[in-house]
Amino acid sequence: MLALQYQELYDFGWFTLRWIDLLDLGITALLVYQVYKLLRGSIAINLFLGVLSIYAFWTVIRYLDMRLLDAILRQFLGLGVIAFIILFQPELRQFLLFLGRGRQFSENRLWRKYVAKDESDGMDQALMEVVQAMKRMAEHKIGALICLEKGSPINFVEETGVPIDAEISHSLLESIFTKNSALHDGAVVIFEGRIRAARCTLPVTNKSIEPDYLGIRHRAAVGVSERSDAVCLIVSEETGAMSIAHEGKLEYNVSPDQLYKAIVAHLK
Repeated sequence: MLALQYQELYDFGWFTLRWIDLLDLGITALLVYQVYKLLRGSIAINLFLGVLSIYAFWTVIRYLDMRLLDAILRQFLGLGVIAFIILFQPELRQFLLFLGRGRQFSENRLWRKYVAKDESDGMDQALMEVVQAMKRMAEHKIGALICLEKGSPINFVEETGVPIDAEISHSLLESIFTKNSALHDGAVVIFEGRIRAARCTLPVTNKSIEPDYLGIRHRAAVGVSERSDAVCLIVSEETGAMSIAHEGKLEYNVSPDQLYKAIVAHLK
């Protein structure tokens, strides 16, 4: 096996291509592509491209054996690792969450709770209650923000709210977000088929979202989806439009049917 890895594939004279080099190139390209997908649409993409440009320039400098520039850039990139971690903290967290989702489909507790138990008709009662509540609140332009925890609990969000621990029902969700309710501000957190907490405070994203006139509720939904694998549902108080946020991306103004399908797709 080792002999195959280091076997020469082609000799260019100035460079010898091996099988292990192709594997190395493929893995590197995959990682760069995944990082690009996470950063796409945010200000951080420009910083990331800048870092790649500096690294590419440093590679050329080393090849040309320009020792002074090599020493300067080596020190700069050494300090840049710390700056990179600070600047890209949300994106790095999201990337590590992506790497940590390697568990099998059947091991997803929330998927089993919401969808897999009723495969005969493909319609889970808990999700239907959520979608029905979203539809009714959208019709009456009642602002709402619901977070569905996926694989990892968002305790940092639950701890900011009021514990409830109740079964999911559209009437309960509607009553929580009614303007006269003491719990209508903030988000509701749902985990393993139960409403865990209400009036929760969510972190707000720093990146721009489309449409640009959307307010704090949508920015908070995108913010928590950047920091976890939760799926967030939003009802606009101004327009009644329903939206869904997942992995730092926002799908705006979706229909009830599109909302249900998107929830099922994102919870896989």
